[in-house]
Amino acid sequence: MKTSRLILIAIAITFLTSAFAQNKYAVLITGDPKPTSRDDVPEGGLWPGGDSECNEFWNDTFIFHEMLVNKFHFSEENVYVFYAGYTQYHPENYPYRYTDNQEPYFVDGSSTSAHVIEAFNTLKNTMNQNDFLFVWVFSHGWKDQSGAYFYLNDINMTQTSFAALINPIPAAKKVIWMQSCSGGSFAESFVGQDNVIFTSAASANDIAHRADDLDKNGIPLLAGYEENDLWPSYLYSCNHGEFDYHMYSSTVGESPSYKTEYGNAGLTPFSNADTDGDNVVSVYEAYSWEASYQSRGNINNNLNPETPLWQEFIEGFGAKTSLNYPNLVSSRNDLVINSTNTGTLLNTGIYGITSNIEINNNESLIFGENSKIYLLNNAKIYVLGDATLKIQNGVEIYGNGQNSIRIENGTLNLGQYVLFSSNDEDNVFGGVYLSALASPTQISNATFHRARLWNESLNLSLNITSFDHVATSEEDIYGVYSTAGDVSIIQSTFTGTSVFLKDSKPLHYPNLALIQHCVFHGGGINIEGYHNFKIENNAIEFSNGPAIILHYAGNGSSGNQSIYQNNLYNSLTGVFLNNSHANLICNNIHENQRGVYVGNFSNISLVGGNSLAQKIKNCFYEEIYIENDCFPYSLFQNEIVHESNALGNLHPLLRYNNYPPNSETKDVKYNCWGPDFNHLIDLVGDSVTFEYLPKRCPGDPIPWEPPVDLFASAINQYDSGNYTEAKSLFKTTSVLLN
Repeated sequence: MKTSRLILIAIAITFLTSAFAQNKYAVLITGDPKPTSRDDVPEGGLWPGGDSECNEFWNDTFIFHEMLVNKFHFSEENVYVFYAGYTQYHPENYPYRYTDNQEPYFVDGSSTSAHVIEAFNTLKNTMNQNDFLFVWVFSHGWKDQSGAYFYLNDINMTQTSFAALINPIPAAKKVIWMQSCSGGSFAESFVGQDNVIFTSAASANDIAHRADDLDKNGIPLLAGYEENDLWPSYLYSCNHGEFDYHMYSSTVGESPSYKTEYGNAGLTPFSNADTDGDNVVSVYEAYSWEASYQSRGNINNNLNPETPLWQEFIEGFGAKTSLNYPNLVSSRNDLVINSTNTGTLLNTGIYGITSNIEINNNESLIFGENSKIYLLNNAKIYVLGDATLKIQNGVEIYGNGQNSIRIENGTLNLGQYVLFSSNDEDNVFGGVYLSALASPTQISNATFHRARLWNESLNLSLNITSFDHVATSEEDIYGVYSTAGDVSIIQSTFTGTSVFLKDSKPLHYPNLALIQHCVFHGGGINIEGYHNFKIENNAIEFSNGPAIILHYAGNGSSGNQSIYQNNLYNSLTGVFLNNSHANLICNNIHENQRGVYVGNFSNISLVGGNSLAQKIKNCFYEEIYIENDCFPYSLFQNEIVHESNALGNLHPLLRYNNYPPNSETKDVKYNCWGPDFNHLIDLVGDSVTFEYLPKRCPGDPIPWEPPVDLFASAINQYDSGNYTEAKSLFKTTSVLLN
């Protein structure tokens, strides 16, 4: 049982002074299935079959709670369930379908007046004007000269008392479903409440009934498709209310016995309840199905008709409301859109957007704090004509592969802690697309869960943002995919996903790709075409690919070609260079399949510092592999070591593939090769002489002047951001050491 929950929530109200998001709440009230022992129950007010235990009371309570929590994302803590005398109905061999085997028990208490009043009073103090409330009542009921009532477990709840509890509760929308005799009378007490949508099984003068296993023409339903379901372990039917059966089945899309169709000779899919084809059943569509297919009010010779009642005070309100998505959006008219970018009207709530939405002509669309936005079907939000989409703090946006937010010509303004997430774990959300005409975009403290960010704009900045689990195949691995502009990614995390940055116009724009202080687990960095890049202070492990890949990068004149102080491990290759210029300085490259691969006319330096050597260690193949004509122009102050290399020249520390072999001499002095170093098998290259002496390991005496002074100056220039000067000094140092 959810003990003391009402008290805890009441205490928490004091601290919730700024949270005005839309939350969903529900109260499920089930009266006594057997009130025959009470003197105040008239014969006409009995639920048919009331002289014996009516298991439909428990069954419908169970499936409605299940529907709200498991299917429509109501928080368990926000669903109040009061059932008869509290104890679940569970005779011998009762079907598992209706057995609560979870802890804690989902019923909050018996359906006494004290429990019901306390729940509604708590909601009155907890809920706000953006919230959504669903109330369901299943009980015996009747009316007299003073009005209608239904039976709680101790006293009668009158229509005026019931409305007096619900009407003061602040909420954007309140949906009430009642299955009790004379339930339609309760609608009278909600007149004037524009935010109330009321539906009852029976009108004011009708009796509500148990499901009768007949279609609307009085013909028995097909065996196996009955409304009152049969289970092998139980000798009797598991019954349902006629109203509850149809409202539940049409809303969920399947019956309580998991059938997706209804009828006899010709079965009709429950999905037909979705008459507007948006793949969401609104509360009005559920009522329309129930009114059309229930048998009690449709059979002409029925002596006890059950005519459902629908009441809304704003036309079309119910068609734009569902239990899963309180706010259904099929066009821009269903949202508040400001006429200029200076407008401040918000859309705050839980939205199911079922078709494309366009904002343009300097308009602004604002989703308020902590709203939840579900992009459904193939829906996209388009920002056009210098419009602005503002997404405030804590907003959550969900979608699948065909959904996205597209900034075609305008501005995306994100608050803090915004979530972009796939609707389910089997799909990847198309996420956010920034076109070439999008304004500069800054994203901070956001989360992309199985969601992508596509960029073609001239300026993108990511800070403290996380991306995770985007890959659906080995080729489809990028959480951030950018093909233009200055891109800055700082203090962000990537789990199961990678970054691809391509400068499509490197000759025309001196763009910079900057990735600093990021963490990659199961992903890496791929940079293509950027003249200028800085990859610094990152931790990267990517067992399925290289930690860092450069293609045709680093050919600029500014000196921003830096791979500095990164920790690269457990990857196929630490750094893979293809026709690129780069300075690899003071990195820790270890436990990879291969440490550094230098190929296709790349031009690089591999250097460490006096106090911090560059480490390239314990890789399965070579620590350094160099293709022909790609030998680094500077290679010193590195710790190039394999602590357990038993395969000799099959896995050397350095392999220079100078093919066709030409007689060459290569300078590899002032590096540390480890205690078991053998230059004959650890330094490999055809017709190559490696000058490896003197060696220098961390802690060894500093080598003679002037090379060490020049090298120290180069490091200082680099740390100060003077990259052109640093590159020049590195080259001069290399010449002197030769």
